Amino acid sequence: MTALAPDLAKRWARRDSTGYRDQLLVGFRLLLAVTIPAPTGLALLAQPIVTVALAHHHSALTATSAHTIAETLALMAIGLPAFSGWLWLTRAYQAMQDTRTLFLLYLVENGVNIVAALILYPLLGVRGLALALAIAYPAGTLAALAHLRQRLARIGGRGTLSAAGRVTLATTAMAIVVATLTGLAPTTSALRRSSCWRSRCPSVLAAIWPPPGSPAYASSRCSG
Repeated sequence: MTALAPDLAKRWARRDSTGYRDQLLVGFRLLLAVTIPAPTGLALLAQPIVTVALAHHHSALTATSAHTIAETLALMAIGLPAFSGWLWLTRAYQAMQDTRTLFLLYLVENGVNIVAALILYPLLGVRGLALALAIAYPAGTLAALAHLRQRLARIGGRGTLSAAGRVTLATTAMAIVVATLTGLAPTTSALRRSSCWRSRCPSVLAAIWPPPGSPAYASSRCSG
């Protein structure tokens, strides 16, 4: 996005609306190629990631709390494509120097987020906050696209949907493989009971994620 944004501004300054629209679509299609498969994999792997990453540092982590964290992570991952699209569209409006419309769009996005959070948090807890974000960014993105379509006459929606369909098809195949492998992964309780966890795994994990207070942890902080 950072690399493409200056070219957007140049094309708009030259009143090249066709070139501006083409560059906008290039950015969108590049985002789709990354932000559809990546959050899908993250959502499917949320439970193993939480099990391995947090169980080492938090001995009191239970299967229930690990499941809650994993679900929250998965819900936030669902909103990643729309979040990325939203960021790209904010660059588009900045290139047009139309901060007034961008401000109104931020009001829409944040308004949906607040309302959704107020409704969902009492029902789902922290997972409701993650879901509220996953709802707010698509709302803001759709509102921005609707406005840009009016301003640019067209935005190439059919081509973008076709590209999204191809990426989704490939992502579906990946998801089937990942879901199958995820089903074979050990649970938090099984990992704790295993002899590997009690003997060899702690030393391996300590090298990767040094526990707070250890010399390795302090060294990694200083080097970072």
